[in-house]
Amino acid sequence: MKFSRFLNFLFPCSPGWTQVLSMTHTAAYNATDIRKRAQALKANPVPLLTKSDLKARWQVESFQTIKRVLKSHHVTPTNSGRSQRELYKLTDILGIEGVDDPMTAWALGREEDRDTLKAPLLTPAEVRQEDNWLVPQHLESIRRNARSGMRPGIKIGRQWRFRQTRNDECDTRDEAQNDEGSTTYPKGCD
Repeated sequence: MKFSRFLNFLFPCSPGWTQVLSMTHTAAYNATDIRKRAQALKANPVPLLTKSDLKARWQVESFQTIKRVLKSHHVTPTNSGRSQRELYKLTDILGIEGVDDPMTAWALGREEDRDTLKAPLLTPAEVRQEDNWLVPQHLESIRRNARSGMRPGIKIGRQWRFRQTRNDECDTRDEAQNDEGSTTYPKGCD
């Protein structure tokens, strides 16, 4: 396999990406990083999703919404045969959902992270149920916070969807002692 085809497999981006990557040899993607990523992908292959899987994941009513979203983000199926059901890489779907570097998040993440990435997105009503407010937020407040960027969310068609958050670290409050003996909490749990 040619090195540029190998890089295309690992870093599916714009067509000129592999030439830039192979010419510059940036510190971010040196041979060791590429090797680690390839080994991780071999151990944890990227799942393939059908349109029915996407319908359940995004909790949308029609397949037309899914078709429009996939087309607007230029996502193509991995199999192009008409006789087979169209399959889409989870990493392509995570890119639509706003994950910064889906391939790295999948390949180099922990098992719990991969479970979170595979989980279906939440509706505003489900987010309200999961929030630990004394007085539940109104659904429009949740949507307004997503529009303003205060709450991370993605708009699928005309509906807002939200990724499940893992608050295991915050809930257990595992305290870590540093060298000076002071207590530190996991990042974001202060």
